[in-house]
Amino acid sequence: MGKLQGKVGVITGGTEGIGLATSQLFVKGGAYVFITGRRQKELDEAATAIGSSVTGVQGDRSTLLVFKQVRTVDGICRTLTCPQSSSDCKLF
Repeated sequence: MGKLQGKVGVITGGTEGIGLATSQLFVKGGAYVFITGRRQKELDEAATAIGSSVTGVQGDRSTLLVFKQVRTVDGICRTLTCPQSSSDCKLF
């Protein structure tokens, strides 16, 4: 079991460089990570490079996202992402 087992990380700029390397280390340590980036193509490529336990969220500093832990009906904790000024939320 890794030191980060059961933890969730949010890595901004996770499509290249230090952000991508950090995301890879977090997942290797057992964490689930959300990475952000401006371009969907690069997000998809980074998610493929990271492997499992990753979700790419498209946006930049002008797009504020709210990450909330929610417990679903089946009792499993999921993460909810919502643009700050919208009710258009996605459950992961």
